[in-house]
Amino acid sequence: MDFSRGLCTTVKPAQRRYWTSSDPGEREAAAHMCAGCPVRQPCADWSLALPASDPGIYGGLSQSERVRRRREWLIQIAAQVRNPRR
Repeated sequence: MDFSRGLCTTVKPAQRRYWTSSDPGEREAAAHMCAGCPVRQPCADWSLALPASDPGIYGGLSQSERVRRRREWLIQIAAQVRNPRR
């Protein structure tokens, strides 16, 4: 996946920590930047494969949002396995 067009690659070096910061304001700024990013959706999709313990903001998703989406995705897969379409 090529994320070189991501807005996070264009910020000043001092701002790059926002995506992994423990400061809520910096994390909010990171998520806000992600909202207008041209690779937001592929980044968000990719982030679902990260360990649940990763606290970063990816594709505008927080750690808890990624965990929730991953859980929903797994529930959908389990439902498809239990009730395959014929």
